[in-house]
Amino acid sequence: MRRFLLLLLCVSAPAFGNAIVITDPTVIQSYDMINWSQFGSDMSTPMSLSGHTSVYEQFTGQLGSGHATIVVACNSSAYCDWQSGNGINSGDTLVKTPDTASADPLSITLSRPMYGVGGYIQADSGTQFTARIQAFAGVNSVLDMLVTSDAAGDPLYLGALDNSKEITRVVYSLNGAGGFALDTLYFQTYFINNPGFIVNPPTPIQQPPLAPAVAAPEPSAAALLFLGMLIVGLKLKTRFATA
Repeated sequence: MRRFLLLLLCVSAPAFGNAIVITDPTVIQSYDMINWSQFGSDMSTPMSLSGHTSVYEQFTGQLGSGHATIVVACNSSAYCDWQSGNGINSGDTLVKTPDTASADPLSITLSRPMYGVGGYIQADSGTQFTARIQAFAGVNSVLDMLVTSDAAGDPLYLGALDNSKEITRVVYSLNGAGGFALDTLYFQTYFINNPGFIVNPPTPIQQPPLAPAVAAPEPSAAALLFLGMLIVGLKLKTRFATA
């Protein structure tokens, strides 16, 4: 019975892709996105973060505790709750998690699987921070990575990219206390051949080798001489027969 159950588990175990962490904002294209402005204006505190992407795919947002705040970034010459720069542009709408004594993750569950997701994250402390990204295919983890910002605590682009269209949930958090803000999230909806992936091309069909061409043998000198004598003999026989 145990052997049967083990065999059943091995046969039914799903095959998952090879997700990698992304810190380059040019990798994931902006064909679909979550714009946080749908949840209100600057300093709004929405009761729910469940909504739709730019192409109206449904998603559900959930915080570990408390309520999120919607903030609009501005440049250094103006006063606002979040300063722009280094990837976060003035006028961008971000979602900000509460300042807590421990990590308070922001989980985004998608209605349809994606190849990838990514966006800028920055700690509320204004100092260097370490962010964590987790990606899931259903209940199965396909990525769990920690990435540290520069010494100044500038915004960090953080994303996950998979070679299978299977990412259904992504979770952002800080590795430590404090809150963070997350800018627009972009989704990769089609496959791209990223250098981080090992993609096996299809095996080419092996055609059977062509048989080497066989050169026609050139007639030998003896054969040419015999042929010439035969022709001469036939002409002489014809001449005598008509004489």
